[in-house]
Amino acid sequence: MDKLKTAIEGYTIKGFMGSWCGDSKRETPRFYKLLDETSFNQNDFELITVDRSKKTPDNLQEGLNIIRVPTFIFYKDGEEVGRYVEYPRETLEKDILKIVMGQPYKHSYDRSQ
Repeated sequence: MDKLKTAIEGYTIKGFMGSWCGDSKRETPRFYKLLDETSFNQNDFELITVDRSKKTPDNLQEGLNIIRVPTFIFYKDGEEVGRYVEYPRETLEKDILKIVMGQPYKHSYDRSQ
């Protein structure tokens, strides 16, 4: 957690979740707890709820390729650097640390080479 507390500084995060989704119900509170434990500035975190088709009335998901929820997208200087999707590969903390440290990381549904 000490490494994560320092490494997550300077990031903004956009999250998408569904109140109907079991994974969102499990992971979103864990994510908030992690942000609290790292003293992350919650003004730099935006949480957006989607319907079952992964859309919002204002199309806030447009262009972001939201296929599964929850999805937490990490931005540095306005550019996406990684995303956590639905469930951890190792643990929530380790997965996010890899994202913010710039280490190789693929979320559970990333099929790229």
